[in-house]
Amino acid sequence: MFVEKYRPKKFSDIAGQKSALKELISWMNTWGTDKKACLLDGPPGNGKTTSVYVLADEMNLEIIEMNASDKRNAEAIEKIVGNASQTYSLDGRKRIIVLDEADN
Repeated sequence: MFVEKYRPKKFSDIAGQKSALKELISWMNTWGTDKKACLLDGPPGNGKTTSVYVLADEMNLEIIEMNASDKRNAEAIEKIVGNASQTYSLDGRKRIIVLDEADN
């Protein structure tokens, strides 16, 4: 798909979100000390999900994603997110858990 082919792959490819990206990187650098979650909010198409994928790629993190189209109830979230939040990936990387379109 065209959108995926040209999706930014690194922070320098993302236009118009320098302040937000700086805050996201700062959050990730202090994650685990006193911060547990980050909520990205904004209109569709402004780069929220792309920014998280770029962050994961540049910081060598694994992504676990649940989308609004997935079956989502407390049991489903606990099954996927609960286990993922308590363990590392098979290769020892930390994980980012994305609940995309959480407002749906």
